[in-house]
Amino acid sequence: MTPDNPDSARVPLRSVTSTREWLVFGLCMAVLGAWLGFMGYHDYRHAEFRERQRLLMQARTIDDLVVQQLAAIHTILGIVRSDLPPRWRENPRMAESSSSRLRSLVATTPGLRTIGVFDVSTRIVAASHDDLMGRFFPNPGSIAEMRAKPDPDALYVSPPFRTSLGVWTLLIARAVVDEQGGFAGLVAASLNPESFSVVLRSVLYTPDAWAAIVHEDGTLFVIEPGRKDSRGRNLSVPGSFFTLHRQQGEDATTFRGVSYATGDLRLVGMRTINPASLNMDHALYVAITRDPATVFAEWRHDTLVHAGLYVLLLAVGSLTLFISQRRRHLAGKAELHLYEARATLESFFALAPDLLCIADLNGRFRKLNPSWEKVLGYPLAGMEGSQFFDYVHPEDVNATRITVAELKAGKNVTGFVNRFRHRDGSYRYIEWQSAAREGLIFASARDVTERKRTEKRLEYLAYHDRLTGLPNRSLLFGRLSQSMSSAARNGRQVAVLYIDLDGFKEINDQFGHDQGDVVLQAVARRLLSAVRTSDTVARIGGDEFVVVLGDLADSVEAGRIAAKMLTVLEPAISLAEGCECRIGASIGISVFPVNGGEMNGLLEAADDAMYRSKQSGKNRFTYSDASPLTMTDEVGELVLDEALLVGVREIDEQHRKMTEMVNRLNTLVRGEAADEEVARVLDELLEYTTFHFTTERQLMERYAYPDQATHLASHEYLLLELADFSDKIAQMGQAFRLKLTRDWLLQHIIKEDLPLGDFLQEKMAGGQDEAAAVPPPTP
Repeated sequence: MTPDNPDSARVPLRSVTSTREWLVFGLCMAVLGAWLGFMGYHDYRHAEFRERQRLLMQARTIDDLVVQQLAAIHTILGIVRSDLPPRWRENPRMAESSSSRLRSLVATTPGLRTIGVFDVSTRIVAASHDDLMGRFFPNPGSIAEMRAKPDPDALYVSPPFRTSLGVWTLLIARAVVDEQGGFAGLVAASLNPESFSVVLRSVLYTPDAWAAIVHEDGTLFVIEPGRKDSRGRNLSVPGSFFTLHRQQGEDATTFRGVSYATGDLRLVGMRTINPASLNMDHALYVAITRDPATVFAEWRHDTLVHAGLYVLLLAVGSLTLFISQRRRHLAGKAELHLYEARATLESFFALAPDLLCIADLNGRFRKLNPSWEKVLGYPLAGMEGSQFFDYVHPEDVNATRITVAELKAGKNVTGFVNRFRHRDGSYRYIEWQSAAREGLIFASARDVTERKRTEKRLEYLAYHDRLTGLPNRSLLFGRLSQSMSSAARNGRQVAVLYIDLDGFKEINDQFGHDQGDVVLQAVARRLLSAVRTSDTVARIGGDEFVVVLGDLADSVEAGRIAAKMLTVLEPAISLAEGCECRIGASIGISVFPVNGGEMNGLLEAADDAMYRSKQSGKNRFTYSDASPLTMTDEVGELVLDEALLVGVREIDEQHRKMTEMVNRLNTLVRGEAADEEVARVLDELLEYTTFHFTTERQLMERYAYPDQATHLASHEYLLLELADFSDKIAQMGQAFRLKLTRDWLLQHIIKEDLPLGDFLQEKMAGGQDEAAAVPPPTP
C-alpha cells in the first residue's frame, strides 16, 4: 500500500540515526570478533586433544606389535628349552646337537639375531652361530635375579647394550631350572633392533614424527627416524618424559614440552609395554612424538585467514555503511519516491524461501534476503556491499567470472552451480538462475548441498556394498573384464577366488543378524589384508565374496594367497558383550585362460570348485579342473518358503509376485530369448519393485516404524542394483545370474522385511487395524 502521507516514508528510512547504525555495526563486529576468538581457542584445544589421542592410538599399535613379537620369542625360547637333551646338564656338549635347530629358528623368525643355550656358569653350550660357542653371558649382572630366584615362566629382558661389532641389541631370556627348582642355565635370544625399527616406521604418519622404544632402566634402544646421537642415551633423569610417565603410574600418558632425547619441543604420547601374560622382569616403553609447530600449522593458517576476513569484513562493512549514509543524505527526496517500491521488495525478499540477491556487474552484493543468513550464517549487514567472489570456493572463481561475463553480454544463466563458504568454514553448493538488467544482476538461488551429497552417495552405493564398503557385483564385473583384457595382451593369468563362509549361518542364528554384520565386516577387512592393492575383493551377497587376482605368472600364486586368506580368517572375532566367534571359508579357484575365456565361465568354474571345497571338509581351497568347453549351466528356481513370510498379507503376496517375476526372467535368459523380451521383463520387475516399496513406505509411515530411514535407504540401494542388472545380465553365467537375483531379493527380505513384519504384527495385535486396510498404490 502507498503511505497516506509521503513524509511518513521518512520514518522507516531515517528512524535509525547514523550514530546508532555505527553502534549496531560495531556491536555486530565485536560479537563476530568475540565468536571468532572463542572458536579459534576451541579449535586449538580440539586440535591438541585430537593429536594427543592419535599419538596414544599409534603408541597402542606399537605396543600390540611389539607384544606379538615378544610373545613369539617367549614361545620359541620355551620350545628350545623343552628340546634340550635330558642329561645335558651333566654333559653340556650334548646340547650342541641343538645348534642346527637354533640356526633354523633364527633363519625363520623375523627380528632374531642369535639364540644360545647357557649352562649354569652362563657359558654358551649351544648357539645359532658357531663363533658364539664357549662365550659367557655378556652382561651377567642383568641376570643376577634370575640366578638367585629363577622363574621358568618369566621373560627376562636385559638392558640394551652395544655388541663388539658396535650394534645395539638386547637379550630376551628364559631360565632353565633343575629338579629342585634351582638355576641350571638359561636360553636367550638377542634381538635385531631393525625389527623394532620397522614397527616404529610403520606408524609414523607425518614427516615430523619420531618414535622410540626405551628400556625400563631408561636406556633408549631404538629411535626412528634414526638419530645416532640419541640411541643409548639414558632418559631416566628428573623431568624427562620417561621419568614423568613412570611417576604417573599410568599405562598411557601424553605430555608437551622439551624432549630430553632430542632437545626440541615435542607433543608426545607414551605407553608401557608389560603384558601380564609374558611375566617380564623389566618393562619396555614406547614413545611417539610430533612437532607442535607442525601440529598447529593448519590452525595458525586458519586463524590468519579468519583474522584477514574479519578485517576485510570490517573494512567493507564500514565503507558500505559510510557510503550508504552519504547517499541517503544526498538522495533523501529520491528515497521518498522509491520507498513504496523498496518496501514491496523488502517484503518479497523477507518472505521468499529462495536465496534472492541483487548485485552489480563488478561482483558486489547490493541486496540479499534473510535466507542468505540462514544458509551461510553470515550477517546480512556484512555480506551486503561485499564482493561475492570473497565467498566463492577458489576452484569455482574462474567459472563464476565466466558466468558474470556471460551476464554482461546479455545472456541469461540457468542451472549454474558454485560453492559458497559458510561462516563455519564449510562450503555450500548454490544453484543460480540469473539475468542482468540495467547494470545490475538479479538472481534467484537455492542451496543444493544435500542434493549434491545425495548424488555422490548414490554414485558410491551403485558400485559398493553398503555393509562392508567392498565393490559390489557391478564394479566386480568391470574390474574382472579389465584384468582379463590386460592378461590376454601381456600373456599373464587372472585368478578368480569364489569364497563362501563356513559356519556363518550358525553365527547368525546364535548371535543375531547385527552380530552377523560385524562378522562380515571383519571378514572383509581380513580379506583385504591378504591381497595386493591391485587386487579386487567384492561382496556379491550374503556370506559370499569374490576375489580377482590379476597379472599372475601362474596359478600357484593364487593358491598362496588363498592359503593366506584362510590363515587371516582363523583368529577369533570379537562380538558384543565379550562374546567371540570363529569363521572359516571354502574357496574355489578358477584361472583365466586355463578354466575359461569368459567371465561367466570363470565365475561358474570357481563356484563349482568352492562347492567341492565344502564337500571335502570345508575351510580349504580347491582349484577348478574345468576347461573352457566343459562348464555346465544348471539353474534352479527361486523358492519363497515359509521361513521368509513376514506375516503381513499385503507384503507376502507382493513377495510371491516378485519371486515369480525373477524366475520368469531367469527362464528367458536360460532359453536365450531375445534381448527385447528380457529387457521388457526386467522393466516389469523394476516397476513392480517400486510399487512394492511404496506399499512398505505407507505401512511404515502409518505405524511409525522406528527404523524407517534405514529401510528406505535399503530400498534406494536395491533399485539402483536392479537398474544396473540390465547392463550386466548378458555377461553373467546362468548359475551366477540366479545367485545374483536370489541374493538381491532374499537378502533384503531377511535383513529388512522380516523385522518390519514382526513390528507390524505387534502393532496389529495391540488393537490397531490390519495392514491390509492400507490403500495399495497402483502398480
